[in-house]
Amino acid sequence: MSASRPGRLFITLTFLAWIIPFGLNSQDLPEYDEISVFLEIPRYLGSEIDAAIRNDELYLPVTDLFNLLKIKNIPSTDLELVTGFFINPEAVYRISRTD
Repeated sequence: MSASRPGRLFITLTFLAWIIPFGLNSQDLPEYDEISVFLEIPRYLGSEIDAAIRNDELYLPVTDLFNLLKIKNIPSTDLELVTGFFINPEAVYRISRTD
């Protein structure tokens, strides 16, 4: 049975949330390069987004990514926490950089 489009998108975003850091602090991390990457989700969107790359790892800013995907998100002032909901206001999420 095939997953619905919102279901596949939710699974993809959940995976991305696990691998994407929220902030880069030059005192804690080695140097990185800032680049622009083209993000494409077939039949949904295609857009450039700023990113950071260090060694072979690419880091996308979560709030920028969620804004692009039109996912409600509210970052804390220190960018350690992002909260919001996905599709349904009752489907809340909380992503913490430290947890």
